[in-house]
Amino acid sequence: MPVAASRGLKAWIWPRPPESTAWVAEFVVLGRIFFNVASSTAGGSRMSADSAAVTRIVEAFAECWNRHDMNAFAELFAPDAEFVNVVGLWWKGRAEIKAAHEFTHQTLFKNSRLTLVELSTRFPTPQIAIVRCRWRLVGHVTPQGIPLPERQGVLLNVLRQQDGKWFIIDSQNTDIIEGVASRPQ
Repeated sequence: MPVAASRGLKAWIWPRPPESTAWVAEFVVLGRIFFNVASSTAGGSRMSADSAAVTRIVEAFAECWNRHDMNAFAELFAPDAEFVNVVGLWWKGRAEIKAAHEFTHQTLFKNSRLTLVELSTRFPTPQIAIVRCRWRLVGHVTPQGIPLPERQGVLLNVLRQQDGKWFIIDSQNTDIIEGVASRPQ
């Protein structure tokens, strides 16, 4: 019978005989693995709560858009937030973001519907979240009121947790234009 089999469970826990000094290093490694698993599990529940809170903010972005409620929309942003739209207009501060969206939701986006298709969230620090989402937009019109075809794009939102609440601190929106590798030259 092999030595490992004769030791049974002891062999699984201590692969080397206790007389060997290698068992000390193995014990330390096993202890570190256990500590890391326990720590990531405890941190994981916090992270999943933060992930859910961040997802709710990004989903509220679309919900406020679809209700055309720019007061609630603006409250998703930090006072010093910035927003770059699909054509490169850059709004600085919650008030500018709100005013720009109020104008477009009275005209171009008055009957639009925004659908988030896919979300990807990561946390470079515990208080910062980066969320990218694919979106579809229908029901928008030209400045002359002519209906436009469905649009698709990617929205990047950077969120910061402050006093236990998440706020968007930066947004960048990008249209996806199928079959185009670069803007026309």
